[in-house]
Amino acid sequence: KYPVDIFNWNHFSSGLGLREGKDRTGMAVAGGLDNQRLHHMTPEEVTQSVRDVHAQAGERGFLLAPTCVLDARTPEANLLAARKAVLHEAQFN
Repeated sequence: KYPVDIFNWNHFSSGLGLREGKDRTGMAVAGGLDNQRLHHMTPEEVTQSVRDVHAQAGERGFLLAPTCVLDARTPEANLLAARKAVLHEAQFN
């Protein structure tokens, strides 16, 4: 067992989804914001992506985070869309 509280990896390219990672490790997981695509997406696509990954990862033991570093070209509107989607999910779940 790793001496950590949370795992983060690029679940978009690794083939290991967030739910599977949680099940394998028994630990919390971080991810959901694809650092390779986030700066190319529309705010609407970001919102849908956050909703999809939240449904996959589950209510507990999940931290929305980039799969690596955020690209400096990521529009502020995309980051705000991610935040708004998280707040919406928290309110209705």
